[in-house]
Amino acid sequence: GYTHKETWESGTAAAAMGGVTTVFDMPNTHPPTATPDAFEDKLALAKQQAYVDFGIYGLMAEDNVDQLEALAESGVIGFKCFMGNTFGNLPSPSTGAMLEAFERVAPYGLRTSLHAETASIMAWRYERLRKAGRNDALAHVAARPDVVAVEAVSRAAILAEWTGARIHVLHVSSAAELRPMREAKQRGVDITSETCPHYLMMDTHDYASLGSLMRVNPPIREAKDSEALWEALRDGTVDMIATDHAPHTPEEQYKEVIWEADCGFPGVETQMPLMLTAVSEGRITLQDYVRISAVAPAKAWGLYPRKGALMVEAD
Repeated sequence: GYTHKETWESGTAAAAMGGVTTVFDMPNTHPPTATPDAFEDKLALAKQQAYVDFGIYGLMAEDNVDQLEALAESGVIGFKCFMGNTFGNLPSPSTGAMLEAFERVAPYGLRTSLHAETASIMAWRYERLRKAGRNDALAHVAARPDVVAVEAVSRAAILAEWTGARIHVLHVSSAAELRPMREAKQRGVDITSETCPHYLMMDTHDYASLGSLMRVNPPIREAKDSEALWEALRDGTVDMIATDHAPHTPEEQYKEVIWEADCGFPGVETQMPLMLTAVSEGRITLQDYVRISAVAPAKAWGLYPRKGALMVEAD
């Protein structure tokens, strides 16, 4: 579904043009990748159209906990859990469902990627802002303060520690998230994380000129958050760089009312040139970039040394 936005062919062509040789497909498509049958249908389509190597996530949701073992055995690269609402409006699982889901997938050694925002806090803030008449771009930031990520990361880390599940925090956007991730690593939790170029290179001042085009979940935050994320990439607190690639049509993004704009924007074709520019500016070293863009992702997802290395028999 949503092929008016992107197909396997167009998306992987963009990846190849941007120097990205492996992509992971998210499960919030239509239909969602919530069952083995849905996975097999998507796999068949990808094999026909993809220009680069790929992995396919299985969905971890409230209503498909009983499907997780079968999905793991079908060949998913890992699981995606939407702890907060985002594009596709998939229901966020309760903490009880997450606990059982982690218990079910832990024996397979597959990593669960987390959209780590707490749904209940956002729902409350959203309604308060709507009732107050806030429709501006910065209202989106106000609806999703960094505490929603801090709470979600902390809760997921506790569940992972309890069950032995392996977790990955997607699109880290704030300085505040770094503390619970550092603490979880110190406790021995198998937790990895990523950030994206837009959280490193943009901040809240850009909403004035770009408006609804900047709507993404989680939102782009203040300059102090960007600086903290650069440092976290350098010191290894944040393990890798990714894109959160999510294309939409101009009609879906250009909106006067921020709540009506689709969330997300493309990234697979621009990530490498943006990050190499950062290398040339001295924000990170070239060795850092190799580590965060190739080595660390390959190791986190069990693809190293076939991926993420220059050696005999590696891709």
